[in-house]
Amino acid sequence: MKVGLIILFLTSCLSVFAQDMFEGDPHKPRTDANIMGHVVDKNGEHLPFVNIAIKGSTIGASTDISGHYLLTNLPEGDFTLIISGIGYKQQQRQVSVVPGKTQELNFELEPDIISLEQVVVTADRNSSNRRDATVVVNVVSGKTFQMTHSENLTDGLVFTSGLRVENNCQNCGFNQVRLNGMEGPYSQILINSRPVFSGLAGVYGLELMPAGMIERVEVVRGGGSALYGGNAIAGVVNIITKEPKQNTFQVGANGKIIGPGTSSDKMAGGTDLFFNSGFANASNSSGIFLYGNKVNQQPWDANNDDFSELTQKKGYSAGFSAYFKPNHSNKITLDYYTMNEARRGGDGFDRPHHDSRTTESVAHDINGGNLDYFSYLKNSNNTLNAYVAVQNVDRQSYYGALYDTTAYGNTSSLSFNSGIQLTLKPEKLLFAPATFTTGLDYTFSNMFDEKLNSENTPNAKNAVVSNQMSQTLGLFAQNEWMFGRFHLLLGGRLDRYGVKDVEHGTGDCGEFVFVPRLNLLTDVTEKIQSRLSFSTGYRAPQIFDEDLHILTSGARTIIHSNDPELTTEKSYSLSGSFDYTGNISAAPLYFLTEGFYTRLQNPFTNELTEANENGIVNSVRVNAKTGATVAGVNLEAKIALRQKIDWQAGFTIQQSLFDEGQQWGEDSLNLSKQIVRTPQQYGFITFDYKPTHHLTTSVTGIYTGSMHVPHLPGGIGVDGSENEVEELVKTPSYFDIGVKVTHLFDIGSDMHLELSVGVKNLLNSYQSDFDRGVNRDAGYIYGPKNPRTVYFGIKIGMF
Repeated sequence: MKVGLIILFLTSCLSVFAQDMFEGDPHKPRTDANIMGHVVDKNGEHLPFVNIAIKGSTIGASTDISGHYLLTNLPEGDFTLIISGIGYKQQQRQVSVVPGKTQELNFELEPDIISLEQVVVTADRNSSNRRDATVVVNVVSGKTFQMTHSENLTDGLVFTSGLRVENNCQNCGFNQVRLNGMEGPYSQILINSRPVFSGLAGVYGLELMPAGMIERVEVVRGGGSALYGGNAIAGVVNIITKEPKQNTFQVGANGKIIGPGTSSDKMAGGTDLFFNSGFANASNSSGIFLYGNKVNQQPWDANNDDFSELTQKKGYSAGFSAYFKPNHSNKITLDYYTMNEARRGGDGFDRPHHDSRTTESVAHDINGGNLDYFSYLKNSNNTLNAYVAVQNVDRQSYYGALYDTTAYGNTSSLSFNSGIQLTLKPEKLLFAPATFTTGLDYTFSNMFDEKLNSENTPNAKNAVVSNQMSQTLGLFAQNEWMFGRFHLLLGGRLDRYGVKDVEHGTGDCGEFVFVPRLNLLTDVTEKIQSRLSFSTGYRAPQIFDEDLHILTSGARTIIHSNDPELTTEKSYSLSGSFDYTGNISAAPLYFLTEGFYTRLQNPFTNELTEANENGIVNSVRVNAKTGATVAGVNLEAKIALRQKIDWQAGFTIQQSLFDEGQQWGEDSLNLSKQIVRTPQQYGFITFDYKPTHHLTTSVTGIYTGSMHVPHLPGGIGVDGSENEVEELVKTPSYFDIGVKVTHLFDIGSDMHLELSVGVKNLLNSYQSDFDRGVNRDAGYIYGPKNPRTVYFGIKIGMF
């Protein structure tokens, strides 16, 4: 923590020092130089919420609901205006600003239906055009959340190539993101580019993030974005929250019915109430965006055994994003969010937790935020960014069975990230124009988990499951050269991390790890690009919170610890891609093929000891005796016809194998090299048809191929017999089809009413062989997250 305070001090000093380098004195006299106008599309329709900004400054505005904008009191000089909007190609125009003169500049934007002109930040920690990024960046936009009726983050993420979101528990609905087939801890989850979304929050917190707070999600597959930290082995998921653009608001409600027409005797319902609003002053020097939602979902039993397959959930999320521009060169952004949820699965929902046959229940209180200070230096090509981000998670839990009064627990986790970043753009560095980025980054996290003392044994102490602290200090630097048809990026990150087991007084006093990065972008032709990427990654030897869920799901006390000989898990990643951007009969077309290869060395695994006389089991994290390889191909395609039909699809073919066969069950001959829960094929498809401005029909599909899933003994199978042996089951494949119809009504010049209705998993392609009974293997779950679900929604506001 001391290192973090030192960085904060240095950040403050550097920011004060940089003040002398800034342009734009707020005390300068008013120039009364203004630019006004409107922005339309090719059909002459005015476009709201389009950004108009002066390059190299924080000066900017957005068009209002009528498509008009106003920039006031501009500095004198020659500038470049950048006009950008979601779904449209970016424009630039030179303008000379003269004191006392008001100019009218109007713009007509060309559609960018396949979103290749979009600005992204995850590729190299700087804003860049998606087509110019040296790694492939997939963007899940607000439009995707809208057309797929995604109420939260996890619902929308599945419409990304190479990414799956899977449910891992019948009882509590724990889910995780898998990039290129690798499980959750191999991916780095970022909020506004900051790695404070802890492992504890990652177990359930992704579902708590409402779609209303998300501007877009940027996904980088593979280790090509190593500057965010060594844990970005499988890739990076960067959640960009919304900022205020104009005075606007939305309120609405969604309802759903789970399980109609299925084999279940019961149906369940759910509601989602939401709002968001934005406010900005006339000069666009300050603004705030507010959002919130409240969710209530009933539990649902798929096989009529009185145990839930979908959890009961009640919770809310709220927050804001505010900015202030003290002058033309500086911008301060403050974000805050709070997420609170109570979820419960099992049986006996009308009784206390310990008065049920099986209950898994968790109540989360998550609070986090980010303070960001961004400055253009005297040379507007150069920027300085200082930031502080924090997230705190408090969790109350019950993981128990057969009326166990000792299964209550408390968990807390604090994550902190602070740093500075300097970006320079010299006209020539060595042999070509370049963008040089360097910075210092500090991350601290701790986690404390305990199982509470039973009320029947007052003299007993609480059992500490985990008490761990980790710190990472990283120095990163990279340089991107741009010459001709080539972009070459060389960079790396040097981390010094330490992990301490506070409970046992053991830990790593510190280890240095260097993570290099090499990327090459080539414009083969005007329409064809190729990308090549190499990087390494690592996972520090710490206890991850998915273990706290999976291994404490019974009436046992399990103590987690690291093996004294545990070493860092390392990876080597290589990827290459070709993409084509062109037209077929004037219809925009995009196609990508990307190959990926990741080699894992010393991967982590857990070994369980036999329970002692007190029922305590030790779970020791060790290095596996064999390595693993993940390799495959991601395919993407997008096409748009006459701006009325938008079609896109993604498909992944891969193999995930251990070097040596792993034994499953008691039969020593039952060996498998397959990494479990990883299908060899999976993908998605979306089809959006908009015959008129007011009517939209959307069709979506999610394909999950066959995979190997462990099945533990104890539960009752579909044939009524008890499962007596551990086995590795090869699952069938599934195709989840969804349909949605939306109609927009104009109820005023600025106000609209939107009604929608749809069905998810229309054909009820859903698992049919769930375990039954109190001793069921709750982890034996696969396929689509939800059965057939009918939903409807209403929204009113300015949009």
